[in-house]
Amino acid sequence: MSRAKLLQRILRVRVVEEEQARATWLAAEGVAREAEDRVDHLRGERGAIVRALGDGLASTSASWVLVAHEQIERARLATEAQRERALTFRTQADSVREPWAAKRAAAKGLERLVERATESEQAEGLAAEAEELDEISVMRHSARSER
Repeated sequence: MSRAKLLQRILRVRVVEEEQARATWLAAEGVAREAEDRVDHLRGERGAIVRALGDGLASTSASWVLVAHEQIERARLATEAQRERALTFRTQADSVREPWAAKRAAAKGLERLVERATESEQAEGLAAEAEELDEISVMRHSARSER
């Protein structure tokens, strides 16, 4: 088996490994983004509660203000907990991305090796063909000279 064909077989395996690593990273990235979106949503809800409290502060009772304050505190705690989860998911996604990036770089390097090996084999084949043609020309020239 030629070197180029052997490298192509290895490359096919490495490409599959890279695709699997990429799929793993994309899944982890999706989970991290969903968690980050949830944090943004919770922050928006908390802001709406604060705005509602500010808008109605002059015309509301003390009990309503206490209820609104409790809702704000619950929203803050939920946002903080979700932010912590989002950070954990982001860290996991980033840690999965590193092996994928390494496999991707290795596959790209192997692609270049395959190209070089193929070019080298083609050049060797052309050189051998040229040598054969030279021999044929010499033999024909010798045959003509002998006549």
